[in-house]
Amino acid sequence: MKNLPRRFQIGGNGYVLNEQEPGVIDDDAIVYTADAGARTFNFKTRTVLRHRYVGRQESFASLPQDERKETEKLARGALEFVRRLEARERRLSDVDQQHRELLRAFLANTAATQ
Repeated sequence: MKNLPRRFQIGGNGYVLNEQEPGVIDDDAIVYTADAGARTFNFKTRTVLRHRYVGRQESFASLPQDERKETEKLARGALEFVRRLEARERRLSDVDQQHRELLRAFLANTAATQ
């Protein structure tokens, strides 16, 4: 599973950049194992969807501090993945470019509010 397309790791946890929806990053457990406890991070709407049974959506701002920090680490890791993807493929797809812009905006906004 380590070398599957669009998948990257941060601190031993796997994540997948959504290929259809810019700004959306899924726990790899959603994509590959259908784990009910997995999450989807949406950096466009700044929300996280917890996939427990029906699912619960929460704003990044309402998350506990440790989880807010996790979203920042995730955004930085995803940006690094996009950078490596661009170096490997030479040109990013439109979706990847939008991922990059949304993640940069999120991190810029996060830094401005600290």
